[in-house]
Amino acid sequence: MYFQQIRPQKIYEKVIEQIKEMIEKGELRPGDKLLSVRELAEQLNVGRSAVREALSALQEMELIDLKQGEGTFVSQLSTSELLGTNNLTALIEYGHIESLLEVRKLIETSYIEIAAERRDYEDLKRLEAALQLMEKDLESKTHGEEADWLFHYAIAKATKNEMLVYIIESISDSMKQNIRTDRMILYNKKGMPKKLLNEHRQIYEAILKKDGKVAKKLLNYHLQQVEDQIKQIAEEHDRNKHKENM
Repeated sequence: MYFQQIRPQKIYEKVIEQIKEMIEKGELRPGDKLLSVRELAEQLNVGRSAVREALSALQEMELIDLKQGEGTFVSQLSTSELLGTNNLTALIEYGHIESLLEVRKLIETSYIEIAAERRDYEDLKRLEAALQLMEKDLESKTHGEEADWLFHYAIAKATKNEMLVYIIESISDSMKQNIRTDRMILYNKKGMPKKLLNEHRQIYEAILKKDGKVAKKLLNYHLQQVEDQIKQIAEEHDRNKHKENM
């Protein structure tokens, strides 16, 4: 039997881990301003020097920008810059994008017809609210992952099947991670944010009309398009990386 040795961790490394985790989960979004060094130190119950070291390291990772006189902000990175960082590469590998999208296609397309048939006024209100939030996020140029999750969760709720809703809730962290990673990558493609919004609107319209077959077809198309786009970007990244190594 072999056990890995536990490495002592410095305080500033724990600060790095916490901020990185908040960025990866979408709790801190590109462009968000962080608290001041003093406020972070107080909230984390650590010394200011540990916070300064952590912020310096996060800047080196290109995860934050330190702007003189303005404060510290979560980085706004382009697709090419994101794919060039170890952070997103690790995030993509961790998220198992293709596997998760395959699971989502299998699960979500299997119950959307039932959702379209059983949906009621409250379900439509939840879907409409998610679309409104998605549109608001589009105008403010944020990734809209929370609105995306709420839309797909509302479809599950519309089935009126408590066990199904429980299953979706049990994998919600993985689904949210998948949605966030997809949007981080796709939102840098011209016209893609509006395209994603329109695809969700079309799915909503089919559910509104109780047309389950069309809703299923549109949802499958939507998820397949996301998968194809992610594959294309990943392949471009691999080709560029191969050229750099030649």
